Amino acid sequence: MDNHAIIGKQFVHQGAGNRLGMVLTDTNLLSGRYVWVVRRDCPTNDTIIIDFDYDIPVVSEPPQYIFDTTCTALNITPVRGQYSKEGMEVETFFQVTQEDTLTHTASAVRKGGTLSVGIPGTYRICMYSLPLNKGALLSSNPCFATDTVIHWRYQTVELDYIYGHVCNQEDSIGFVHAKGIHGTKPYAYTLFSQPNGHGTLIAANQTGTFDSVPVRFGQTVSVEITDACNAHFITNLTISDMDKIRKCWTDMLSNDITLSEGDTCHLYGLTLGDALYYWRGPHGFSSHQRQVSFAIQSRADSGTYYLDIEGAGCGIMTDSVVVRVTERPCPQAIDYDGNVYPSIRIDGLCWTQTNLRSVHYSDGRPISPTLIYQPSSFSLEEMVNIFGMLYTWYATLDTGTASASAQVRGICPAGWCLPTCAQYERLLQHGAKALRAPEYWIGNEGGTNETGFSALPAGFFNGARNRYENLLGETRFWALHTGLYSENTNCYMLNFFCEELSNLRGNPSDAYSVRCILAE
Repeated sequence: MDNHAIIGKQFVHQGAGNRLGMVLTDTNLLSGRYVWVVRRDCPTNDTIIIDFDYDIPVVSEPPQYIFDTTCTALNITPVRGQYSKEGMEVETFFQVTQEDTLTHTASAVRKGGTLSVGIPGTYRICMYSLPLNKGALLSSNPCFATDTVIHWRYQTVELDYIYGHVCNQEDSIGFVHAKGIHGTKPYAYTLFSQPNGHGTLIAANQTGTFDSVPVRFGQTVSVEITDACNAHFITNLTISDMDKIRKCWTDMLSNDITLSEGDTCHLYGLTLGDALYYWRGPHGFSSHQRQVSFAIQSRADSGTYYLDIEGAGCGIMTDSVVVRVTERPCPQAIDYDGNVYPSIRIDGLCWTQTNLRSVHYSDGRPISPTLIYQPSSFSLEEMVNIFGMLYTWYATLDTGTASASAQVRGICPAGWCLPTCAQYERLLQHGAKALRAPEYWIGNEGGTNETGFSALPAGFFNGARNRYENLLGETRFWALHTGLYSENTNCYMLNFFCEELSNLRGNPSDAYSVRCILAE
């Protein structure tokens, strides 16, 4: 018995007829075999062991309830919920207990019965089963594992919306619409000519729609909303000029917004009760919803979006918002070593703005060789941080992951790939100065960097001569001759005296810088 957990211990006195009694309460035992050990405090220290099976019913159907609120009570009807024992259903009951007092608020019911509470507060609905051989509850808290906590309060009327307007400032007839929520239907609406329910009673109905009523621009009126349980409140509003107010907008109440490709555009129309809404925009865009959300696909979604509103008593009212779309910002590239590379969009492609400095491929394999230009006036750390590393053609291509794909990741981080010659050719139109960074080039021959490409004079390693060459005067980048693996190596060169980005046939044993583009 020393290896078993003790779940209860009591000291008891022997009763009449040499019987002993012991009760365990609030002990959530699992089904199984338990052993009771009875020890007598006597010189012989006798031990009596009694074996018994204690099978707790299990939940065979989780509980589900229907809630119905009246003016003075919350009615709870259990429609599902069942305990079973050894595959057989056993009697299952439902009880409501007030959380703070732990007192039962109504008699227990079976499935289909109704539990009612009439005092606001926090309650616990408990599903439980009686022991098969007892007529009393298993314990003071009979729930095994199936209780539901609810919070209930008397329903109160709240305002969904209210507005009032005339079609122009000279009109003496206008429109007031109001709507209540969270109360008990039906609602009664009363319109008064002054704030706080004062003045003349203009009109009353059960719809909250007051059309063609005697109100003027700038007048403050009030509406009282009362529900079926006599809960009510009064709200005030000032009559506006529909001809002057904004009838549609985007986020931040703006009528002119700039978004990026992939963003979600939200368009909102003025809330006017049962009015009809007609949105129209670029590429045949249309919607009949007051509030519209859609994904920006491309810059072609830029333009003016018009909203026509009909049915507010002022004919067809039109307003518009302007949506400007920019290209989606390029994400950062992050290599296996945790190096972060900013990127820039040039001619529709996302290029890394700094040279690669990875020492591992994206799957964690080491890159070999990785070369750092030396000797130089920079420390090794400075060389890597400023100019990146230099890689041979085979290290760049990573023939261990060859693929007959138009996009070759090669040495690039996950989600990025090696540029092709055709993609470098698209940079030629910008000229060398627009690609070169303004710093580090000898003779003050840096560029304007108008493209953001930020080319730096990292030099290169000449494999045939086994030496590093032209730091601060030149940079070369590996490029794929085609989208496939090929021995036809190509590179593109920038130097301080040339105004163009030049195409060269590279030596596979040379080591050049590497830039990457975002994979499509």
